[in-house]
Amino acid sequence: MYLINGVPLDGDNCVIEYGSDWLSPISPVVDVVTVPGVHGITVPPVPPVVGQRTLTLKIGCAGSRGWGETRRVLRLLTMPRLTLTRRVPDQLMDRCADVVLTSLTADDTTVGRYTRYTAVFSMTSPFWRAPDPTLTALPDDGVLLDASTIPGPATWWEGEPNNSVSVLAPDGYPDGYMSDAPIDDMIIRVPKGVDSVSVTDPVSGTGISWSGTATSGYLYVDPQHLRAWTAGGATAWGDGADVTAGLDYPASGPLQIWPDAAGKYRVELTTHGVPTGQQTHIRFFKAWW
Repeated sequence: MYLINGVPLDGDNCVIEYGSDWLSPISPVVDVVTVPGVHGITVPPVPPVVGQRTLTLKIGCAGSRGWGETRRVLRLLTMPRLTLTRRVPDQLMDRCADVVLTSLTADDTTVGRYTRYTAVFSMTSPFWRAPDPTLTALPDDGVLLDASTIPGPATWWEGEPNNSVSVLAPDGYPDGYMSDAPIDDMIIRVPKGVDSVSVTDPVSGTGISWSGTATSGYLYVDPQHLRAWTAGGATAWGDGADVTAGLDYPASGPLQIWPDAAGKYRVELTTHGVPTGQQTHIRFFKAWW
């Protein structure tokens, strides 16, 4: 099932015949350098950059209500801001992506019986994400998320959460089920009193660091947008007193957390000025290819 801004596209008189989103094209860009007189190429120590991904949905509207369904679909697909949600049976949670409609064509029409349309979307981010963020304290071993195979038994909803049949998997969750793509939209919350912090990803070599005057409030760091702020509350995930001037990052680029070969997302944390026993938290959205 697919939803646009939370409204199902599928219905009694409207069906999604197929979608190319499950394995939509992935074209990573890796910069290379050719050195005169040196055989081969040199690859800089930066993670690959994934560009635009395109999704295609074939939509069919049928029966006496077909024209009404067509108008409904047109209204949904041409809204100013679009969030496409994919809800697949046997999946633990919805996958969401912000998209832009790039084309909508009527393929064929049999008046009063059936009309087919092809909708093409561009994803604003190449990764599908969970609809809600995860907030977790960074453990001592640095494993932010373990998305490797989790032995069973395990259960999840077949369809809509709390409103569908519960599925039992004796063997547990398969590898990558909890997340399998890079996480690049995290926000880091450091306890009060910090005067320096560094967070690095050992897989990609990316990182983020901040240093400045010891904070009287929590320090929030947004590596994706290269912003930092302080606030007295523990839920100021959007804004506060700006302290962006203290940010820096390594040559590999601002922090992205990539899963390692075993499916674990790891980060290395160093802080100074944080009282003993206080933990750093990271707020992020699980991601899938």
